[in-house]
Amino acid sequence: MDKEYRVYKPILRGILIFTWTISIKLLTSLVIYTYSVASDSPMRDLPDFAIHLVSISAALFIYNSVLRLISLFDASSLDDFLLEDHSNSTFSKELLGILKSKDNISESITAMFLFAISCLMGAFPEIAGLFLEQNGSNVIYGLLSFAIIIPLFIIIGIFCKYEVRRYWKVLYEKQELEKIGSPLGFLWRAVLITLAYPIVYPFLPLLLFVIFNAINLLVKVIGALNFIGTIIAIFSILIVVYFIPLLRGILKRRKFIKMLKILCASKGFTLSDMKKPYSSFIHPKIGSSFIIKRGQEEYHCAFVSTLHRGTHLYFTTDTDAYFRHRIGTKNHHFTINHHIEYGIRGNVKKFIIISPLPKHVFADSDGSVRELLPGDKMWDYIMYNMSGFLNAIDRDCLDKYNITI
Repeated sequence: MDKEYRVYKPILRGILIFTWTISIKLLTSLVIYTYSVASDSPMRDLPDFAIHLVSISAALFIYNSVLRLISLFDASSLDDFLLEDHSNSTFSKELLGILKSKDNISESITAMFLFAISCLMGAFPEIAGLFLEQNGSNVIYGLLSFAIIIPLFIIIGIFCKYEVRRYWKVLYEKQELEKIGSPLGFLWRAVLITLAYPIVYPFLPLLLFVIFNAINLLVKVIGALNFIGTIIAIFSILIVVYFIPLLRGILKRRKFIKMLKILCASKGFTLSDMKKPYSSFIHPKIGSSFIIKRGQEEYHCAFVSTLHRGTHLYFTTDTDAYFRHRIGTKNHHFTINHHIEYGIRGNVKKFIIISPLPKHVFADSDGSVRELLPGDKMWDYIMYNMSGFLNAIDRDCLDKYNITI
């Protein structure tokens, strides 16, 4: 009985995902339409395509929320995940695992088949409304909705599954799987998703109404000013905020590489070729950036970089970290967390070289957060800034470190 249930469970999940998504979507679209035709509604002044965009985005967000919640609390998929080897996990391997999963294939085919039928039956008229006249053929409406919504749902589904697996991995490594929640936690989240979209999302067009009016005002202001001067001002802001820090970081990295080559030659080290030494400014890569050898000694080094010194860096595991970007003033600001993956595989001597070094670097230590300094060891890695790493080579003390986190 359990085996038969396990076989049919992905199909049941697919049916649940479809039924739940389409129910919330239809209810949300009904509220949006009812509010848009009300005589005293400011939405009456919005163009039709704005209403269509809100309804379409609601469908995509609803599907993402429903699929994420169901996948997160799927105990059988979690059990299968825990049986897998994630020691050398990368984005491509996780993605391949998702695409090869029989349960995921059964679930996705079931849900997409039902969504395809609903498209042909006119469940997503907003999509065709963006491109076709209102007196168009219902068959063409359905085919166009099918051609757009199904690929979008498939892409969202793949990345949603990946994010859930990555979250499971972090909790497993920290031995905090209980944070996933109880059945009661699933219930209140389900209620929140079911009620939030029909109640809150229909008011999104009001925000569009404000944005459209602001754009009209901005166009009038720009028309009254020198247009070329405005473009120059915007371009100058981009240079100051992004390109100057990027150029400064690249120049420092080039200087470091030049000094490293000279120092390695003088100390008898062999320096390997650099593997994309500047790509870490955009997105760190898994693996070593370069390797230095001397006799039996071999040191694998990877770059981790941020462009702004005020950005804090947090290492959560030996494969995951995130940058915390602060936007605003010291007393009035909000933060954005940018997740990255890093890591050097194998039983080798590992070094993380952070350049430019942020004002603060932290690592998770037994549930608490501790600040790192150059020369400290976290898990299997010794962390350095550029000058500290060069000094360690010069003093022949690469194997020494301050404290272990």
